[in-house]
Amino acid sequence: MSESTASTRPEAIERLRQAQDWPALIAACQQQLEKEPDSVWAWEDLARARFAEGREPLAHELLTSGLQRFGRESALAGRLREWLVADAMFPMLSRLLPEQAPGPEAIEDAILAAIYAQRRGDLARAAALCQQVLQRQPEHADALNHLGRALNNLGRRDEALACLRRSTELQPLNPESWHNLGHVLRALGRLVEALPAYRQALQLRPAYRSAVLNLGKTLLALDRPSEALPALQPWLDAHPRDVEALVETGMSWQLQGRSDEGEACYRRALAIDPQHAPAWLYLGTLLNERKDGEGAGAALKQAVRLLPDDAEAWAQLAIWHEAENDLDGMAEPLRRGLLINPRHPLLLMEAARRERRIGHPEAAVDKLRALSPQGLRARQQQAYWFELARNLDRCDRIDEAWGAFVEGNRHAKLALAMRPANVAAMPDLLERLRAWRPQATERWQADEQPAPIFLLGFPRSGLTLLNTMLGCHSDISSLEERPTIEACVRALAESPAGYPQALDALAPVDLADLRGTYRQQVRHFLVGEPRPVLVDMFPLRTLYVATIARLFPGAKVVFMQRHPADVVLSNFMQEYSINDATVHCFDIQDAARFYADTLAYWNDDGRQLPLSIHELRYEDLIAEPEQTLRRLLQSLELPWQDAVLEGHVERARDVRSHTSSYHQIAEPLYDRSVDRWRRYRRHLEPVLELLAPAAERFGYPL
Repeated sequence: MSESTASTRPEAIERLRQAQDWPALIAACQQQLEKEPDSVWAWEDLARARFAEGREPLAHELLTSGLQRFGRESALAGRLREWLVADAMFPMLSRLLPEQAPGPEAIEDAILAAIYAQRRGDLARAAALCQQVLQRQPEHADALNHLGRALNNLGRRDEALACLRRSTELQPLNPESWHNLGHVLRALGRLVEALPAYRQALQLRPAYRSAVLNLGKTLLALDRPSEALPALQPWLDAHPRDVEALVETGMSWQLQGRSDEGEACYRRALAIDPQHAPAWLYLGTLLNERKDGEGAGAALKQAVRLLPDDAEAWAQLAIWHEAENDLDGMAEPLRRGLLINPRHPLLLMEAARRERRIGHPEAAVDKLRALSPQGLRARQQQAYWFELARNLDRCDRIDEAWGAFVEGNRHAKLALAMRPANVAAMPDLLERLRAWRPQATERWQADEQPAPIFLLGFPRSGLTLLNTMLGCHSDISSLEERPTIEACVRALAESPAGYPQALDALAPVDLADLRGTYRQQVRHFLVGEPRPVLVDMFPLRTLYVATIARLFPGAKVVFMQRHPADVVLSNFMQEYSINDATVHCFDIQDAARFYADTLAYWNDDGRQLPLSIHELRYEDLIAEPEQTLRRLLQSLELPWQDAVLEGHVERARDVRSHTSSYHQIAEPLYDRSVDRWRRYRRHLEPVLELLAPAAERFGYPL
């Protein structure tokens, strides 16, 4: 008996059903069963209402009792069957509703036979059995549902979609049909349309595991992790050992930039199931993003061992090799992955990236042009446009390159919805810094321990190269973009006076605590045995130079200059992760304004603080590296060592860089980035006036 053929349900009950007024429906069904214990529709509607309330054990009890009371051909048996199939509870299905040859009038047996046929992989028989039912009852909602499942698995998705749409029209209270409709829409690439189908399934049955996970996966595929998390978290709270839910929740955290929470989810999943391949894969991608090369490599190698036929796993392994500057190592993952899927977008993009890095930008452009970016996920589209732009730049196709950089930054702006940043944070900080004048700087006193050497400037000024060179000196331990001073700034910002005003009121005990915080951070991040001299590099720490001067008055500061137009252009050309600073690099006007304001603060205020400042030019480091480094080391009171001139390429390949320059510092010195802005002058004309004051101060022509 199908629900669509039931004719004994009163109109008042039908109205309650359509309104999904579950408490009222429960009360009405209970009253009906007190009068007529064999009222099938009351049993069925009571079970539906219990599912909608999330009280699945009660619903299960009703359905199994109803099966015993009313038999295999009842509507209760049909509801039980749909629930067990939806939750893949096939052992229980075969025990309660074993397969048997359907008789000429046995509708339920025919649908069951179709389900068992599909379970065995006999999709054609499954579809044929459902079509036989529909010849007798053309509007049987469950038969249409299972025909849609079979057709979808046969690849006939447009036909499947029509079946499932009709099934939901005939029986809008069947969560299984809504879920399967969402599944087909997702398979067709119609992700936005799939969302309301999954949500409707969950409204009818909140504890529908497959619908929860598929809703989360679809939101993640749409790059909407902030919506995926609240969809997944309640299920995970109730089922903390659900490995798949842990992995999807981890991805939701990861895509929002919350890597600690994401890693915790992946590791919990692997503690439960050490052979869970997706958990290894996503853990590897997360660790790679966090520059943990050793951990990422181990996780991704485990992923490809468990998923040897998965092109995505091979793509992520290739990405790891590239980040490790191991271009030879990229070749085998690319070969293996492209054998599995020659059109895989990530593999093709990584193949193009490798072509660029081995000096074949035209070949890289050809590979990228063979891709359709519209078919990529949002984050992949951003990566596509930046990679295409870099290669077009290498080919000296300037206008095309500029257009591609603009498109890449447009996608970066769209990603702000996924990883929000405080767009006002840096402008507000600069405003506070320019309004503040430090008090009694002549009385600032250093402590007894040696002060670090700080490398400052603006991102893309060449500091990563300089830091890598200095790190080759046997007397120097170097830190690259680690939040050491930043931990002290956070503590100051939390004080009642706020930052930077709190610097004026520091007592000796406060200074000692802050210096202790700084050194604790250094010990945490420093790898290997410390050497006599610490060099601490973080370009935008220029905005925290007052904290450096307050904690370490007289400390040596190396400030790297570079042509302002080249700096701004280079920041616009970077595929940055989103944070409060990089959010200002997605628009050329915003990038130029951020640079101009930062350099104005440095020139007018930062340089006046009690520090020992050595300024050098990136262009000099490239054109005359030995002379420039000799002068620098002399000012730092360090002896000359040839290693600083010769060892940076090998060091860059051995030590994972934490900046976007990782691939550039692994090359011998080159001058293609010097005066690059001149080739883009036409596109930079609108911002040159903003950059003029900094260019004049530094002596650069515009």
